[in-house]
Amino acid sequence: MADAYEIFIGPQLKGESGQFFTPRTVIRMAVDMLRPSIVKQERVIDPACGSGGFLVQSLRYVRGEAEREYPNVLTHDIDRRIREYARDFFVGIDIEPLLHKVSRSFMAIVGNGRSGIAQADSLAVPDSWSSEVRDKLRLGTFDVLLTNPPFGTRIKVHSTESLRQFDLGHALNEGAPTQRILPSGQDPAILFLERCWQLLRPGTGNVAGGRMVIVLPRQITSGHHRDMWEIRKWMLGHMRILAVVDLPRETFQPYTGTLTSILFAERTEHSESGNPNSEVFMAVPQSVGHDRRGNPKIRRTAEGESLYNDQNNPILENDLPEVALKYRQFCEGFDLSTDNTATSVFSVSLSGILSQSRNRLDASFYDPNKNDVVKRIWDMDDPDHETVTVKTVGDICKDVFYPGRHRRNYVTPNSVDAVPFLSGSNILQVRPFDVKWQPRSYRPMTHHMIESGWILVTRSGTTGRVLYVGDEIAGFPVNQGVAVSEHVIRIVPDAGEVDPGYLFAFLSTDDIGRTLLAQGIYASVVEHITPQHVKDIPIPLPPRTVQKTIGDQVRAAEAQRLSVNQAIRTAQTVIGNAVSGEGFPSP
Repeated sequence: MADAYEIFIGPQLKGESGQFFTPRTVIRMAVDMLRPSIVKQERVIDPACGSGGFLVQSLRYVRGEAEREYPNVLTHDIDRRIREYARDFFVGIDIEPLLHKVSRSFMAIVGNGRSGIAQADSLAVPDSWSSEVRDKLRLGTFDVLLTNPPFGTRIKVHSTESLRQFDLGHALNEGAPTQRILPSGQDPAILFLERCWQLLRPGTGNVAGGRMVIVLPRQITSGHHRDMWEIRKWMLGHMRILAVVDLPRETFQPYTGTLTSILFAERTEHSESGNPNSEVFMAVPQSVGHDRRGNPKIRRTAEGESLYNDQNNPILENDLPEVALKYRQFCEGFDLSTDNTATSVFSVSLSGILSQSRNRLDASFYDPNKNDVVKRIWDMDDPDHETVTVKTVGDICKDVFYPGRHRRNYVTPNSVDAVPFLSGSNILQVRPFDVKWQPRSYRPMTHHMIESGWILVTRSGTTGRVLYVGDEIAGFPVNQGVAVSEHVIRIVPDAGEVDPGYLFAFLSTDDIGRTLLAQGIYASVVEHITPQHVKDIPIPLPPRTVQKTIGDQVRAAEAQRLSVNQAIRTAQTVIGNAVSGEGFPSP
């Protein structure tokens, strides 16, 4: 039924409005973790309800609760209670007229809760709402909130009147609003974050405040830029973080590849974000039941045969039910450190989040599979390992940087002043092709030229790929020098501190170096890592003789690359000369 309703809406409306409807597998997990209650008569709201998915699943959940809690009540009496509960305690708001109609009709079918659905701008100043909306959308009165707000920089809120009512509509300093309203506007997802907090019931005494689940672009939970960590400081001062689930990239595909996290939180007041020793549940599921094209992802045997359940329906690759189950067990005191399932679930202390310089909230950053590598490396600096010291990349390098972006000034390869300008993709090719060229005398090229012995790391897109700059790359194609895109981080080793070849070998290892690089990935659509993260990576340093042995192997491999490419160019020259009229050499 939900799929049928969303067919009528169409992807164009979704994309232009920044609205990408939440897959049902995600909705079920979120509702199962937040657990709205008819027994407690909890008020439930979705302030960006779309087609009503969160509200409909919440009704299904409370029906199950009612059947468990009232086993002796007749079915038609439970139906009546559900209808009354939906009518009086469920609210959904959406700004789009079409989505408002769709949600009303959907709720009418499943629970007769259409009277709680209204069309309005949830981010508008409350005094501007109609009396009907103001009656439904009363701030500080909801026990449960579930939402997936629209997000995207192209649909920013610019109205000064709207921005003024939010802390997050202002520039922040240490998580507190300043007097300056943001002149360039604000992403609606960020404003929704605060509106959701405003809608929840404040805690009183020993009674916890209202709780919410919100889908957020990963940029908010992990972003490197200062405005993102300021937002996280604001969050930690106003909410008790209950759980964070990082969703796989294909969750909202094929409509968008935006990386998202789901945040579960309770409303608290200023400085009451929780006991620093409390634990935050986190999960990094790998599958959501469909692939990047939106097709069902079916679980298979080792031989590739599809698996089916007792009803002969295919079993999907979907980790989210397991996440919901583990969260319920966690709330009941289960020690996640003893969990050995394939799904990565764990907990992080609030103090650990608060002590982290940028207060990152994405689960991937704290994944013990990555952090265990860091611990193992630092443990190598123990007195029992006297021949090994551990330092960070920043300690053993002269610089780790990338140049600023510049206006491209492409020329033909045969220009006298031309040098090859390699992209992040080019540096990963054994023999770079489709290379573009820019003038050596073009001033920005000064900062883009690379040197032999440097190490390159792709910082966006295909993130964390590592290349050693040998003579072949540094002089590509023959002693011309080469410039590289700003999408690549340059590591300039200090040869007095580390063998450059050894450093490359360490960073390029799949289960160690690349794992450590991946730990610093942040963003929503295009993944990034920063030079500062690279500088912070720990490196075990064995004796220089060991480093040199490993480094020489790397340099020998680079020499082979040079030999192979020279042979290929020789062959190409023979063919070019033949076609130009010289003919092929004699056999």
